[in-house]
Amino acid sequence: MRHAGLVAVLVIAWCSSTAARDGSTLDRERTSRTLIESECRTWAQRQVRAEYAPQLQDAARLQWNSALMGSRTFDGVSVATVQGREWELFDACRVAQLLKAYKGLMEQNPPTADAYYNAAQIATRLGRPSDLEAAWNRLTTDVPDDALTRRMALERASAAFKRKSWKSAVAYATQAAKSDDDVVRSEAWLLVGESELKQKRQKPAIKAFEAVDAVAEVEAGVRFRALAGRGLAHEELQAWDAALADYEAVAKGSSDSTLRDWARERASAVKARLNKPASGTTPAPSRLSALGSELAALSVVMLTVADPVGSRLVRSLRQLS
Repeated sequence: MRHAGLVAVLVIAWCSSTAARDGSTLDRERTSRTLIESECRTWAQRQVRAEYAPQLQDAARLQWNSALMGSRTFDGVSVATVQGREWELFDACRVAQLLKAYKGLMEQNPPTADAYYNAAQIATRLGRPSDLEAAWNRLTTDVPDDALTRRMALERASAAFKRKSWKSAVAYATQAAKSDDDVVRSEAWLLVGESELKQKRQKPAIKAFEAVDAVAEVEAGVRFRALAGRGLAHEELQAWDAALADYEAVAKGSSDSTLRDWARERASAVKARLNKPASGTTPAPSRLSALGSELAALSVVMLTVADPVGSRLVRSLRQLS
């Protein structure tokens, strides 16, 4: 496809010694992606013109415009056919260039976390899990403590959670929780807690949710999700007072209406549970009243025999009941 120049520009843009995933790195990635798409689109258009030269010349004479031409054909070739071919060539060019960029990033010497991280992003975009795994392995082997390694661990934890692979989510998120970035660390502990909760491991979940609260700078949404999760773990452990406190905090402070309404429902359910008497027992006043009634009935029998002791007992029982 003769795009060596493009690959060189792409690799230069993506290969950086910067360890942190800052704004400039994101800008480079966006610029590189734009370069790929712009160059490949231009190349695809040239290829299409070469393949369908006579037909396109006819269309040009009629001021080619796909929106206006519709299904019109030129020498048996429709507008849709030409457009489809252009997209096919564009996509093939894009994939080929991304694969070359991936190879260049993985072979960068000396290796950097930035290069491996971006290689992983390319593999994700292309849907190539084996290449993604290779980039992850290089990150964890060559730069295990880098900020980008922790960030990618969080991304993998999130992906594992979506797949309902709870144990993997815990493992990746625990690694991400070692990050110095408060955002990454708090989101990682939240994922640990929610994954543990999915496995019915309430006590480890509570510890993880409490770790979220211990982070210095926590986004409100993350903090209230952790509180809600901790409340649920407490409820499942029948720690009613602790569950109620967590739910009421969420219901009072969360800006998420869905989470807030859910917390109110759970708080009401816990309150009802706290107010419900224990199974097989009757509150003391009811027992006292029943006892008084039974003894009062007995006193009636005693009165029929004009027992003076019975009369005093009745007066006492009436006061009791």
